[in-house]
Amino acid sequence: MSWSVCDNVDMFLNRRREVLIREESKHNLAWSAVLRAQKEPPTDPQEVFLIFENCEGISAHAFSERQGTHLVISEMPDWVVEALVETLLKGQFPITCVEGPITAVNAFVDRWTQCLDYIHEVELNQGLYELTKVHMPELKGGRMLLATEAHQDVLQRLIAGFWQECFPDRLVTETQVYARVQRFISQGKAFLWQDHEGRFVSMAAVVRESPNTSSISGVFTSPNQRGLGYAARIVACLSQNRLDTGKRACNLHTDLDNDTSNGVYIRVGYALIGKALRVRFVPRLDSSVGSNTRGISIPTA
Repeated sequence: MSWSVCDNVDMFLNRRREVLIREESKHNLAWSAVLRAQKEPPTDPQEVFLIFENCEGISAHAFSERQGTHLVISEMPDWVVEALVETLLKGQFPITCVEGPITAVNAFVDRWTQCLDYIHEVELNQGLYELTKVHMPELKGGRMLLATEAHQDVLQRLIAGFWQECFPDRLVTETQVYARVQRFISQGKAFLWQDHEGRFVSMAAVVRESPNTSSISGVFTSPNQRGLGYAARIVACLSQNRLDTGKRACNLHTDLDNDTSNGVYIRVGYALIGKALRVRFVPRLDSSVGSNTRGISIPTA
């Protein structure tokens, strides 16, 4: 059996629910897409879901927003990746970015660039971590607070700092930061760490949910307040908060090249459960390509 496009999100969930539930943290991006799609009008879906299944029990999935530019893939053998590429080419999916487990992404990049005259660059070299029990650090008189309208300026500063530091090559406008701030506040998803002197020094946010897990991101400490354990405290407290609501686990993605942040998460109870890549494609003959869009060797598992 070959790859097939699901008619709707319910079809995808019915056929992949067992896999998605069994390893929720590994499939946190898929759960996010499912929950988004369930809120969309059925007559105007914004997500496209694809499934591979055969009689030998091999299965896999992929999904993309309706425009088809950003593809997220599950683990799959190389020959299933080749079949996926054929399906995407036949369907004229204009993929410019692929994200997923490192071995599957490597295979996809090799095949996609063979078929199309593209060059590629690694945007993110990520570790996927999961926590089921918090190792709470000494809090030293500080506390975690839910960010509200009263904290809008603080959140604006910290979110802008996070994006500038984590994605220095990506232009993020003040309007985009403001929109993120408003969304976090309205949804009650952003949290701040207040030190013993009353200063707001660090932030973290819940960015995705699945039935039994929460995904944490946006962890950022003001540069002049680093090295004092604030990131560990807010991540530990936010993780415990999510477990206290009934979640069985928390997960987060890290930059594998940042030993400091990876060490922080490990100390509070997170364990590495997978590695992932996000790779971007650019047509080789595109005159707009700058010096940063070059072929880069991709890490291997």
